[in-house]
Amino acid sequence: FSFFPLLRLLKKKQPEYLIIHLNTSLPLILLLIFDFKTKFILRISGNPKLNFFRRTLWRLISKKIHIVTTPTHILSEELAKHKIFRVDKLKVLYDPVLFIKDYRKKTTMINKYGKYLIAVGRLTKQKNFKFLINSFENLLQKYNDYSLIILGEGDKKNELIKLINNKKLENKIFLLGYKDNVSEYLMHSYCFVLSSLWEDPGFILIESAMSNTLIFSSDCDTGPKDFLENEKNSFIYKTNNMNSFLTNFENLMRKSEEEKNKIKFLMKKNIKKFTLFNHYKSLEKIIS
Repeated sequence: FSFFPLLRLLKKKQPEYLIIHLNTSLPLILLLIFDFKTKFILRISGNPKLNFFRRTLWRLISKKIHIVTTPTHILSEELAKHKIFRVDKLKVLYDPVLFIKDYRKKTTMINKYGKYLIAVGRLTKQKNFKFLINSFENLLQKYNDYSLIILGEGDKKNELIKLINNKKLENKIFLLGYKDNVSEYLMHSYCFVLSSLWEDPGFILIESAMSNTLIFSSDCDTGPKDFLENEKNSFIYKTNNMNSFLTNFENLMRKSEEEKNKIKFLMKKNIKKFTLFNHYKSLEKIIS
């Protein structure tokens, strides 16, 4: 249904640039069939699976595409390995996820949970919350005065509730569903925990840093690896490895308040590139 309306728009309006993101197959097929004055910029995010259709389409349009942008260096390097696009066409363009004014508001949330760790995200396999719950159960053997809060909705919710109930941890692990004021929960937490199997680039990590919250993250593929450094601006453990989780959490707990504050500062300094202004300046440079 969109084929002819988009074709007419490109032929009649002849915009200088068309930035393609998410639903990319239709404009790429048009680019394959027709010649346009418009320069096509392909935005590739996430952890794209190079199936036969995608690989074939990208190869066919690679000469006609003007620029390919990615949100991380890791994804750009991965695409370069497959030699689908010329290396000089691959550009890293960080997502504009930081809006500074949103963090100038003072928190009005009343903390009813005492000392807690927090995890945020859809309740899906990717977020690996089952591993987090099992690991947190082990943490409680030494840190029984802490709780775990998980914010988000998803298809694994009933499975996670059942796991929590079976472990009799209803008074220690709280699934609070979707919340608009995530930053307020982050501000009150002891640290943010990322248990994901993969992320790109991990917007919640950026939000945690802006909320002045310690980050305890898996070394999962793509996004987080691009800007997390163990014990320099965050604490990192091996993905899906409980021993690594427990050992590195212990390392976090042993740090002095001065060391923790320095780590928070370095993380916050590292995420300035995710502001809307920096995104605009980078995009301007790419297309100039």
